[in-house]
Amino acid sequence: MNSIWGRQGVLSIAAAILVGCMGPKVGIDRQSIIEDGPECVGARSPGFWCQNQDGKNPNLTVEEFQMLAEQAAAFLADVDELDTAGEVAAAVCDTSNQLARHLAAVVLSLEANLISPNTPLEGEDFDTVGEVVAEAIAVLVAGEGDSDHGEDVKDVLNGITDKKNTVLGDECVPDEEPFCGDGNMDEGEECDDGNNENDDGCSAVCTIEEEEPFCGDGNVDEGEECDDGNNENEDGCSAECTEEEEPSCGDGNVDEGEECDDGNNENDDGCSAECTEEEEEPFCGDGNVDEGEQCDDGNNEDNDGCSANCTDENGRPFCGDGNMDEGEQCDDGNNENDDGCSAECTVEGDEPFCGDGNMDEGEQCDDGNNENDDGCSSTCEEEICGNGVVEGDEECDDGNLDDEDGCSRVCTEESN
Repeated sequence: MNSIWGRQGVLSIAAAILVGCMGPKVGIDRQSIIEDGPECVGARSPGFWCQNQDGKNPNLTVEEFQMLAEQAAAFLADVDELDTAGEVAAAVCDTSNQLARHLAAVVLSLEANLISPNTPLEGEDFDTVGEVVAEAIAVLVAGEGDSDHGEDVKDVLNGITDKKNTVLGDECVPDEEPFCGDGNMDEGEECDDGNNENDDGCSAVCTIEEEEPFCGDGNVDEGEECDDGNNENEDGCSAECTEEEEPSCGDGNVDEGEECDDGNNENDDGCSAECTEEEEEPFCGDGNVDEGEQCDDGNNEDNDGCSANCTDENGRPFCGDGNMDEGEQCDDGNNENDDGCSAECTVEGDEPFCGDGNMDEGEQCDDGNNENDDGCSSTCEEEICGNGVVEGDEECDDGNLDDEDGCSRVCTEESN
C-alpha cells in the first residue's frame, strides 16, 4: 500500500491502531447498541450516529453517545476538525466533508466495539480497518481531503459503514437492525430516502423537510401579488413580489431613453410611435409664408384672399399681404407671431412696426396705417414724384423731376 503519510505522530497513531491499543473504553455495553451477534457485527453509518446522538432513537442515550464522541475525539486529536466531541458529533451530520464524516463514523464504531482495528478488508488496497483509518487521518492532517487519493480513502470508509459493510471480511456479518438511511421508514422516522443528506426533502436524521414558501420561488404565495422566480426589480415583479407597472412608450410619461411621449403609438403627430420627436415639415395652412408660397392665412380655404394652395386670389386683400386692410390693426407682410404684428394682423406688445404712427429706425415715414397712395406707403417709404413709382394722383413717374421728357416735374404727362 502506498501511503501519503510519513509524520512520526501519525505513524504512532497507526501503530496504536494496528495493535488494538485504542485507549481506555468508556464502559458501554454493546448490547445497548445491537442484539447478540458475532464478534464483528459491522460498523454503523454516519446517518446512524447522526440520528442517535440526541436521543431520537432508542439505540443510544444522549450520555452514551457523548462518551463515545469524547473517546473518538481523543483518538482523532491530530485532526483539527475532529479533535473535540462536538466536532465529531457535527461531522457525522455534515455532508459537505465526506471524508471526515465517514472517518468519524468508523472511529465511533471502533469505540463501540462494533468492529476492531484488525477487522480485515476484502478487495481493497488496505488489509485492515486500522490501516485505512490511519491513512484517512494522514490525508486530513496533510490537508489533502479533496485530492483523488482522499476520495479513494473516503470510498473505502464508506464501504465499511454502508448497510451491507461491503468491504468487511466474511466473519463480520452485519445485523439487520433498522437505521436512518436504510431506505425503510422504521419506527421513530418520519421518512427514509436511503441516504443521510439534508435539503432533499428528508433530512439526515429522517425527519421531513418542509420548504417554507418565499418570494422568488416562482409560486404566487399568500401575501404576494406576483412571483417571477427571482428577486430583481424593474422586470414587472419587484424584489418584494409586488407588481411593477413597467414604463413603456405611449404611457404619457417621458421615461428614460424617450425624447417624448404623447400617450399614443402613432406617427406624424409630433411624437413618433417609438417616442422620438418628429420634425414637422412646413405646409400650406400653417400660418407661415414658406418658400414657394405667395401667402398663408393659416387655413386651406378659398375665397378668403389666400387660396387653399397659398396663392394670392386676384389681389384680394388678406392678412399678410403687407397692406393694412379693413379690420386689421397691422400687416407686416407675413403671418408670424412675435414680430410686432401677429399672424392675425393684430398689434403685439410694444415692438415698433410700420403703421404704428411712429417713424422708427429704417422707416422713411409712418402715417399710422399700412395703405399706399397716401404719401407714405404700406412699407413706410415716402411716396413722392420722381421716385419712379406711379403713386397717388400721379399720371406718371419717370424717376426724375425734369420737364419736357414726357413726364413733368409734377408727374403729369406732357404732350409733344
